[in-house]
Amino acid sequence: NYVPNVLVGAASLQARINWQQDRARELASHAATLQRSQDTIRDRSMQAQQEVEQKARKHAALRTRLLDVMRRVELARCMNQPTQPDELRVLQRLSVLHKQVDTVRTGLLALQDKARTQSSTTARSMIMTEIPD
Repeated sequence: NYVPNVLVGAASLQARINWQQDRARELASHAATLQRSQDTIRDRSMQAQQEVEQKARKHAALRTRLLDVMRRVELARCMNQPTQPDELRVLQRLSVLHKQVDTVRTGLLALQDKARTQSSTTARSMIMTEIPD
Protein backbone atom coordinates (compact mmCIF):
# COMPACT_ATOMS: atom_id res chain seq x y z
CA ASN A 1 0.00 0.00 0.00
CA TYR A 2 1.16 3.50 -0.75
CA VAL A 3 1.19 6.05 2.04
CA PRO A 4 1.68 9.64 0.88
CA ASN A 5 4.28 11.71 2.66
CA VAL A 6 3.51 15.29 3.53
CA LEU A 7 6.03 17.77 2.19
CA VAL A 8 6.60 20.92 4.13
CA GLY A 9 8.93 23.54 2.78
CA ALA A 10 11.18 23.94 -0.22
CA ALA A 11 13.89 21.65 1.13
CA SER A 12 11.49 18.71 1.38
CA LEU A 13 10.14 19.43 -2.11
CA GLN A 14 13.68 19.65 -3.51
CA ALA A 15 14.63 16.37 -1.80
CA ARG A 16 11.54 14.65 -3.26
CA ILE A 17 12.31 15.97 -6.75
CA ASN A 18 15.93 14.82 -6.50
CA TRP A 19 14.81 11.37 -5.33
CA GLN A 20 12.29 11.10 -8.18
CA GLN A 21 14.93 12.16 -10.71
CA ASP A 22 17.41 9.62 -9.33
CA ARG A 23 14.74 6.94 -9.42
CA ALA A 24 13.81 7.91 -13.00
CA ARG A 25 17.50 7.65 -14.05
CA GLU A 26 17.79 4.28 -12.35
CA LEU A 27 14.66 2.95 -14.08
CA ALA A 28 15.86 4.36 -17.42
CA SER A 29 19.15 2.55 -16.89
CA HIS A 30 17.26 -0.70 -16.19
CA ALA A 31 15.13 -0.16 -19.28
CA ALA A 32 18.25 0.38 -21.40
CA THR A 33 19.80 -2.79 -19.97
CA LEU A 34 16.65 -4.74 -20.75
CA GLN A 35 16.61 -3.33 -24.28
CA ARG A 36 20.25 -4.39 -24.82
CA SER A 37 19.45 -7.85 -23.43
CA GLN A 38 16.48 -8.15 -25.74
CA ASP A 39 18.60 -7.11 -28.73
CA THR A 40 21.27 -9.65 -27.79
CA ILE A 41 18.69 -12.40 -27.40
CA ARG A 42 17.11 -11.48 -30.74
CA ASP A 43 20.50 -11.56 -32.48
CA ARG A 44 21.42 -14.91 -30.94
CA SER A 45 18.02 -16.32 -31.80
CA MET A 46 18.48 -15.28 -35.41
CA GLN A 47 21.96 -16.84 -35.46
CA ALA A 48 20.61 -20.05 -33.96
CA GLN A 49 17.80 -20.12 -36.53
CA GLN A 50 20.31 -19.67 -39.35
CA GLU A 51 22.47 -22.46 -37.93
CA VAL A 52 19.46 -24.74 -37.68
CA GLU A 53 18.57 -24.00 -41.30
CA GLN A 54 22.17 -24.64 -42.34
CA LYS A 55 22.21 -27.95 -40.43
CA ALA A 56 18.89 -28.91 -42.03
CA ARG A 57 20.32 -28.24 -45.49
CA LYS A 58 23.45 -30.25 -44.66
CA HIS A 59 21.29 -33.07 -43.30
CA ALA A 60 19.21 -33.08 -46.49
CA ALA A 61 22.37 -33.19 -48.62
CA LEU A 62 23.80 -36.07 -46.56
CA ARG A 63 20.50 -37.93 -46.72
CA THR A 64 20.47 -37.51 -50.49
CA ARG A 65 24.03 -38.82 -50.72
CA LEU A 66 23.16 -41.79 -48.50
CA LEU A 67 20.13 -42.65 -50.61
CA ASP A 68 22.28 -42.41 -53.74
CA VAL A 69 24.85 -44.79 -52.24
CA MET A 70 22.09 -47.16 -51.16
CA ARG A 71 20.63 -47.08 -54.67
CA ARG A 72 24.02 -47.87 -56.18
CA VAL A 73 24.54 -50.75 -53.76
CA GLU A 74 21.14 -52.18 -54.64
CA LEU A 75 21.90 -51.85 -58.34
CA ALA A 76 25.20 -53.70 -57.80
CA ARG A 77 23.32 -56.44 -55.93
CA CYS A 78 20.82 -56.71 -58.76
CA MET A 79 23.66 -57.24 -61.24
CA ASN A 80 24.42 -60.55 -59.47
CA GLN A 81 27.63 -59.38 -57.88
CA PRO A 82 29.09 -62.03 -55.58
CA THR A 83 28.20 -61.73 -51.92
CA GLN A 84 31.11 -60.75 -49.72
CA PRO A 85 32.10 -62.90 -46.69
CA ASP A 86 31.42 -59.98 -44.33
CA GLU A 87 27.91 -59.70 -45.70
CA LEU A 88 27.31 -63.39 -44.97
CA ARG A 89 28.62 -62.98 -41.40
CA VAL A 90 26.39 -59.98 -40.83
CA LEU A 91 23.40 -61.86 -42.23
CA GLN A 92 24.09 -64.76 -39.85
CA ARG A 93 24.41 -62.39 -36.88
CA LEU A 94 21.18 -60.66 -37.85
CA SER A 95 19.33 -63.96 -38.10
CA VAL A 96 20.61 -64.99 -34.64
CA LEU A 97 19.54 -61.63 -33.21
CA HIS A 98 16.16 -61.97 -34.92
CA LYS A 99 15.63 -65.38 -33.27
CA GLN A 100 16.59 -63.92 -29.88
CA VAL A 101 14.14 -61.05 -30.34
CA ASP A 102 11.40 -63.53 -31.22
CA THR A 103 12.20 -65.56 -28.08
CA VAL A 104 12.02 -62.46 -25.90
CA ARG A 105 8.80 -61.36 -27.65
CA THR A 106 7.20 -64.74 -26.97
CA GLY A 107 8.23 -64.56 -23.32
CA LEU A 108 6.85 -61.04 -22.95
CA LEU A 109 3.55 -62.03 -24.56
CA ALA A 110 3.27 -64.93 -22.12
CA LEU A 111 3.99 -62.61 -19.19
CA GLN A 112 1.44 -60.14 -20.50
CA ASP A 113 -1.21 -62.85 -20.70
CA LYS A 114 -0.39 -64.04 -17.16
CA ALA A 115 -0.56 -60.47 -15.85
CA ARG A 116 -3.88 -59.88 -17.59
CA THR A 117 -5.28 -63.12 -16.19
CA GLN A 118 -4.01 -62.35 -12.70
CA SER A 119 -5.37 -58.80 -12.73
CA SER A 120 -8.80 -59.94 -13.88
CA THR A 121 -8.79 -62.70 -11.22
CA THR A 122 -7.79 -60.17 -8.57
CA ALA A 123 -10.49 -57.77 -9.71
CA ARG A 124 -13.13 -60.52 -9.57
CA SER A 125 -12.05 -61.65 -6.11
CA MET A 126 -12.16 -58.04 -4.85
CA ILE A 127 -15.67 -57.61 -6.20
CA MET A 128 -16.78 -60.87 -4.54
CA THR A 129 -15.23 -59.97 -1.18
CA GLU A 130 -16.79 -56.52 -0.98
CA ILE A 131 -18.90 -56.06 2.11
CA PRO A 132 -22.35 -54.70 1.27
CA ASP A 133 -23.46 -51.51 2.99
